[in-house]
Amino acid sequence: MKNQVLIAPSVLGADFLDLGNEIRAITDGGADYIHFDVMDGRFVPEISFGELLLRQMKQAAELPVDVHLMVEEPEKHIDSFIRAGADRITVHLESTDQVPEILERLKNAGTDPGISINPETPVEAVFPYLDRLGSVLIMTVHPGFGGQHFIEASLDRIRALRKEIGRRGLAVRIAVDGGINMDTAVSAKEAGADFFVCGTFVFRNDRAANIRALRAVL
Repeated sequence: MKNQVLIAPSVLGADFLDLGNEIRAITDGGADYIHFDVMDGRFVPEISFGELLLRQMKQAAELPVDVHLMVEEPEKHIDSFIRAGADRITVHLESTDQVPEILERLKNAGTDPGISINPETPVEAVFPYLDRLGSVLIMTVHPGFGGQHFIEASLDRIRALRKEIGRRGLAVRIAVDGGINMDTAVSAKEAGADFFVCGTFVFRNDRAANIRALRAVL
């Protein structure tokens, strides 16, 4: 049986003056996760938010939260995000030399572990870790800014990763993040993606309707 496609709106694209209603709107639209982008101003140029906001969101949100740590040395931060209620935590392969240790800590905490890779990183770099992962997040833009255009070369990377996951009989999800809209989502799904992070596309006009429209083409 094929995996259900998962949709995770990134609150980075939300209106933070009305965040409670934004979360209710994406919940009503049938989102599967809330994607929570943590940026430190070092690994990526921008600074976003931290575990305090996550803790407050978890008190109000019905959806599980998918935390994406775009930070240097994520090993220094994962425990605080686990305590704040992260259901999934994804770290960048490029941000640390402690990937095996981090994955073990996440597994022991019962938090679904993920690795993300930037557009310049060969997809094969994640292959040694696949049997310890719940998901691989392929950045389909350069991380750190919303509203960018989908990098078409990402499709070959998705195909190569899906082939390796299938060859090894694993149940690892392939997530994509950046420039996701009705057209690019379909292309990414056809290449093998099954977890879609989308910010700009969802958080404009009718949030719930945007999610339902995306679900309909996937």
